Amino acid sequence: MRKALQFAFGLLVVGGCTGLYAQTMDIRTNIPFTFHVSGKTMPAGEYNIHHSQGLLTLRDPQGKGFTVVTVGTDRWMQSSQPLLQFQRYGNEYFLAKISVPESTVARQLLESRREKELAGASGRGEAVIVAVRTK
Repeated sequence: MRKALQFAFGLLVVGGCTGLYAQTMDIRTNIPFTFHVSGKTMPAGEYNIHHSQGLLTLRDPQGKGFTVVTVGTDRWMQSSQPLLQFQRYGNEYFLAKISVPESTVARQLLESRREKELAGASGRGEAVIVAVRTK
């Protein structure tokens, strides 16, 4: 009986979590400043951003880019358009979260070592919001 309950609970947890990853997003935006993502420095400019199954892919107009893992988090702001949240420490920006209006959760990127160092030295950074347009 106990094994059956554990199995049923496991199915409930897995079934409940699949909705968190069902949201796919495709957005295009112009980011007006140099920024960091997962230890990489990205120049200011136009980016295509795709998110699916907990993976966020950033590509420049030439198709160069990379993929990073995200985790679900609470939406920090209601908006009728997608939003990117950056954390700013001095003149360094770090992509922190992404949110789309159709989703009940935002996607958060993990902090890089550099961001953790800056956060530890200067406290929490300033949130900078960039509105984006869908493809």
